[in-house]
Amino acid sequence: MNNIHHWFKNRWPFVVFAIYWSIYIYIWGIWGWRDSELFDIAWWFDEAGHALGGIMGALTLLYLYKTYSLHGIFRFAGKKHLTKDIIEDVAIFGILWELGELIWDLYLQPNYLFWLAKAQKGAADTIIDLITNPLFAFITLIIYFSCVRLSKYIYKKIYPGDENIAAAEEEVEEVLEILAYLSLKTRLLKKHQLKRLVPAIKKLFHKNSHPA
Repeated sequence: MNNIHHWFKNRWPFVVFAIYWSIYIYIWGIWGWRDSELFDIAWWFDEAGHALGGIMGALTLLYLYKTYSLHGIFRFAGKKHLTKDIIEDVAIFGILWELGELIWDLYLQPNYLFWLAKAQKGAADTIIDLITNPLFAFITLIIYFSCVRLSKYIYKKIYPGDENIAAAEEEVEEVLEILAYLSLKTRLLKKHQLKRLVPAIKKLFHKNSHPA
């Protein structure tokens, strides 16, 4: 019993996110799609789902990155780096979702599940969906980091620290900036190495396919 309590105490946000996404899929899943026109009530309900997907997607990734990913390395990579990664991931998920809807409309729904509604409402609907997801993720992260900064400011006003603590905080900020820079350089180096890897693989295959 104590082990279960300890596990839940450390991972309760994971449980909350799992429950939320289960409810989300139940409400906005395939069986919840309805035939609608652009900007009618059913369409706005669908857009609300995309907005909530962006909001909760950002919060879910924020929790996973800061808690599990590389043992918390994202905590030291800087807010800009973390925000960029999360927005990119939400945008990629949105693109994959729209591709899934396209496959549904072109192949699955007309051939096997014709009694269910189509997913997409045209090019304008798809473009708005692709913008909505990362936009609300960005807004969510801005609000989150603003609230964190405000809470720290209020805490300092209520419990003012001495000069040594202030100096230590400045040193920590400098270290965080250095780590953010190193993180960026590491990503650029990986991309450069991948660009060099592809030609090398092609050269190897070409060499093996044309033995001397």
